[in-house]
Amino acid sequence: MNRRPRTPAPAKDIDLSDIRSRLLHAIAGRTTLSFGEFGRLVPDDLASPEVIDLAYALLREHEVEIVSSGFGSVAPTRTEARADRRFKDGSSSDAFQSYLRDVEQCELLSHSEELLAGKIVSEASRRYLEELMGCLWLQKSVLREWDEAIDGQVGVRSLFRVASGAAKSGHSDFRGELTRVRRELDPLLSVERATLGHAQRGRDRQKIADALLTFDYRREVLYRWQRALEERSDSGRGGSGESNAALCRRVSIVRGARHEYEVARGHLAAGNLRLVLSIALKYRNVGEGLIDLVQEGNAGLLTAVDKYDYQLGYKFSTYATWWIRQAVLRSIGSQIHTVHVPTYVSQGISRLRRAGQDLASESGQRASAGELQEELGVGSEQFERLMQGSRGTVSFDHVVAADSGMRLGDILVDAKTAPPSRLAETSSRAELVEKALDMLPRRERVVVELRFGFNENQQFTLDEVAKILGVSRERVRQLQKRALVRLQGCRLASELVGLFD
Repeated sequence: MNRRPRTPAPAKDIDLSDIRSRLLHAIAGRTTLSFGEFGRLVPDDLASPEVIDLAYALLREHEVEIVSSGFGSVAPTRTEARADRRFKDGSSSDAFQSYLRDVEQCELLSHSEELLAGKIVSEASRRYLEELMGCLWLQKSVLREWDEAIDGQVGVRSLFRVASGAAKSGHSDFRGELTRVRRELDPLLSVERATLGHAQRGRDRQKIADALLTFDYRREVLYRWQRALEERSDSGRGGSGESNAALCRRVSIVRGARHEYEVARGHLAAGNLRLVLSIALKYRNVGEGLIDLVQEGNAGLLTAVDKYDYQLGYKFSTYATWWIRQAVLRSIGSQIHTVHVPTYVSQGISRLRRAGQDLASESGQRASAGELQEELGVGSEQFERLMQGSRGTVSFDHVVAADSGMRLGDILVDAKTAPPSRLAETSSRAELVEKALDMLPRRERVVVELRFGFNENQQFTLDEVAKILGVSRERVRQLQKRALVRLQGCRLASELVGLFD
């Protein structure tokens, strides 16, 4: 069960005018300010969402850009991660060692720096989305992709970030909400609306943008839409009802907002790379290499950056710990088991193993099933599932006798497969029956095959055979009797005893 973060202590009275004058003095005649300088101007004991809002507004008013002078790369690339897997067995990787040296140079962020970076991420992301979705040409393109998702031509998760609960229910609720909003937007896109005044068209465009912004899109999709908007601007065609000059200004704002967002996002993530490393080190011997754990932990860190709400006033590192650990555990759960098990089951198995180790160290002997169940505090059914999941897997190629080279697969018995002697006997009898049936006339052979199930392994009654052949029941009985008499008198009669009883 996840712990709810404690409510922050009430902030003490802060003289905002003093902070304002301090910031104005620091930025006088400057166009940039680093996060570190801001942290020294606003110490942690003065940091609060209200102070951050004031400082951000002041910096925007005087067109001062916040820059990061720290570590530039958040994580080793996937190419580097795959290039050298030797770290799994303890040997070093040049790329990863270089990454670790860079992490050591990253300074930890102060609370005020975290709040400022969170504020910039939030504001830049909002401005980026508003400018991107404010273009009518792009709005129509987005709605066309909505229609494809509603019709099932593309997956919902290929466009939107959908919660796991919605994924389990087949996205039906999400797709229904998407359909409802799409229908509400149809009147705003009608041909008749295009003849209205400029002010009304602007209000309609804003309503569409607000509706589009109610959903959470995948980041790669947003970047794809940005590239489409840039290509439209470079072609000089302008947007729907928007001049090319206006579209160029919009593209410039979008690029600036994205740059500001990525700088703050990278700074917030880089200041917590040591946290990722410390969490990954705790799980390095669980079944996956350290370099892979760090890679997954960095992905969880970036998720925490995107979801961090600076207005709550919590330390980012406290919030990010859960996301990093969750990403690491999910990666371990998907790698260490031959058969994939859910994360909560994997965590339960880990608790079961730790409980067994603790009890064994206390008593000096292996814990019984009852002691383990009591220690975990779970029901018998859940405990049985955990015990089944904790059992290891053994390959069929595992050598059980080194001197003879005998493998496990050689000594296991397949209860569902007949022994070779019985298979050979069955095959021999099938050949014998085929030879005997070849001695009968065609109609008699068909009757025998249907009555005794030699072809379809299904035996038919006299009435059923009569319906199939279109003759009377008595005629079928006569043909069967004649065929059996022929078989009893043939040269294979002694070998056919018992087959036609």
